Amino acid sequence: MSVNKVAEKAGMSHVGILQIESGERSPMLRNVIKIAAALEVDLSDLFSDE
Repeated sequence: MSVNKVAEKAGMSHVGILQIESGERSPMLRNVIKIAAALEVDLSDLFSDE
């Protein structure tokens, strides 16, 4: 899924998603929850090494 699609589904800006992805900015918990929902994955999947 593209960054733009994730951002749209999460109700966030694509720049914000890119900054989180690159490590330029740390996400707030509510945004992590939104991203997980947009990706249709469990929250714990975002923190898994697998």
